[in-house]
Amino acid sequence: MKSDKEKLFDMFNVFENAIKEVEDIGEYRDYDLDQNIEEIYNKLEDLSIDVWGLIRERGWSDD
Repeated sequence: MKSDKEKLFDMFNVFENAIKEVEDIGEYRDYDLDQNIEEIYNKLEDLSIDVWGLIRERGWSDD
């Protein structure tokens, strides 16, 4: 069973990978769709930052 530390790092990696994938896809031709995807992207960034904050609060590092 994974520790809480491992789970948080896994969650952080999931969000970081999702951010990278959205960046790789690029912009959409449909402006409204592109704006919706931009909102999702921003939420992913916020979630990634929040999870990293939880990791740092506990004094954990990625080594």
